[in-house]
Amino acid sequence: MIWQVVEYVTELVLVLNHKIWQHHDHNIELERVYDRLWREAEGWCVENLTGEDARYYFKVTD
Repeated sequence: MIWQVVEYVTELVLVLNHKIWQHHDHNIELERVYDRLWREAEGWCVENLTGEDARYYFKVTD
């Protein structure tokens, strides 16, 4: 896969996770939206990244 795409999707997953926690205590509706998006992005990565791309993703998001 194109390396920039792997970096981008990895950063997207990190940002979505951060946004879940940012809204955790005071805006449950936004927390749920970010959680749904995070689950979709995380699922895509787990299902589609392989080899060095998957190693990078799991190293950074661990």
